[in-house]
Amino acid sequence: MMGWILLVLLAPPSAWATTISDKTDLAREAILDGDFERAHDLLDDADRLAPESHEPVLRDTLSRIPYYRGILEYYVGDREVKALEYFKAALVHNDEFRWDVELVTEEEPQDLFELLRNSIGSRPRPSAGVPVAAITEKIYIDGTLMNSYDDVVEGRHLVQVHCADGNLKNRWVEFGDAPDYGCICSLSECFRPSFQNGESQVRSSSGSLDLVLLSAGGASIIGGTVVNFVLLNPLWLEIQEASSEPHTITRDEANLLEQQFSRRRALTLGLLGSGVLMGGAGTAMMFMDVGWQAGLHSN
Repeated sequence: MMGWILLVLLAPPSAWATTISDKTDLAREAILDGDFERAHDLLDDADRLAPESHEPVLRDTLSRIPYYRGILEYYVGDREVKALEYFKAALVHNDEFRWDVELVTEEEPQDLFELLRNSIGSRPRPSAGVPVAAITEKIYIDGTLMNSYDDVVEGRHLVQVHCADGNLKNRWVEFGDAPDYGCICSLSECFRPSFQNGESQVRSSSGSLDLVLLSAGGASIIGGTVVNFVLLNPLWLEIQEASSEPHTITRDEANLLEQQFSRRRALTLGLLGSGVLMGGAGTAMMFMDVGWQAGLHSN
């Protein structure tokens, strides 16, 4: 009996953390303690538990998983690309998610996080696709009970459907396109409404695509601008300062600066270039769609 009591007392807190919120709380503590490996394992556990949850997972809890992963990348990984991708994923779940000043006190990543918030805010917001007809199922996206008129930020979200049998079925969904929520429960419960005719489907899809391209192009240009001002320009100034005082820097340090500058410049040009291309394609498709619809009305 005493052996069991000692086992309970000596077991680490993570052994008794059973909810996603528990796991993320412990991951935060591990980051504060500098135990990054343990934090990584706890976040893996939280990510695995999310699609298995028997209750709605709140958006703030979901945001903390990629946010803490971004913090780990900032400290010991790829702070220039992967950290930003994780921060964006956190803001997709909750665009009001706040920066944790206890985890990272430096101002630069906080400023960048706010710029990323603006970038996410400019993304398309497609319809959540919840059926208008009355149904018994409750549909949650990132823990929020959805209505037929609700939309979501384009990106990866956790969809949870409270099915007729009383069970909660979960699935990660990449919006744009909304899933058939009934099919998440079972194939026999699919309730996606069909289009009245093929013409409506083509018109709807083409109209959506040009808006997606325009919005994605705008987001890409904003992202390129952010990288230019926040990451590229400060590094260029650092290189200029080192060039004016070459005795203050070693050859290896100079090579490292040149490599970082090349990567950041390539990222900036890639984002700006892709933004211009997508924006141009979206504009062209919009004009083509207007002409096509005018032709239909004239006939």
